[in-house]
Amino acid sequence: MLLTKILLNMRNSIKLNDIMKLQLLKKLSSKDIIEIWKSKNNEKIYSTVMNSEKYMKIKTNSKICKNFIIPIKFNENYYNIFLQFNEKIILFTSLDYIQKFGIKNTNPIIYMTFYDELVKTHDLILLRTNILNNHLNKLQVINLIENTLKFYLDFNLFQWVKLFNLNPKQFNYKQYLNQNKHIFNI
Repeated sequence: MLLTKILLNMRNSIKLNDIMKLQLLKKLSSKDIIEIWKSKNNEKIYSTVMNSEKYMKIKTNSKICKNFIIPIKFNENYYNIFLQFNEKIILFTSLDYIQKFGIKNTNPIIYMTFYDELVKTHDLILLRTNILNNHLNKLQVINLIENTLKFYLDFNLFQWVKLFNLNPKQFNYKQYLNQNKHIFNI
């Protein structure tokens, strides 16, 4: 498992009530909640939302396939971000860091939390991405999150994730990159 010490600390802070007053939120319309939630965006936080159907699909797929890599455009090149699902959290780190320091000695550069406390009342899952350093700029983080969600939601794209996790010897990185250049903008 990636980053166990850090993950233990994060698990203590995955309650929506620690960020916002849940009882007050429940009284608002979905539209108002979304507006308030997205207003929390800043240079170190990216917030977005999804419905329960998408969340359940991601939850199911991430139980089967916890890990994946997403290339991120960097100047004229790209580098790979390794991601790992752990219940309601996704940890992201540089694949270069893992290769250099080992998986147990690598710190995340980003983590995203799924808050499902409003699913029964509003059919809303709130997603909050915390940017822990300046390794990626905000646009790169947004692209990373959007692409991660695409690969775990879309049936055809998820086949790459399955191959990476369930049959890694058959995973052809160059083929993966070439067939998905339009998604990665590289």
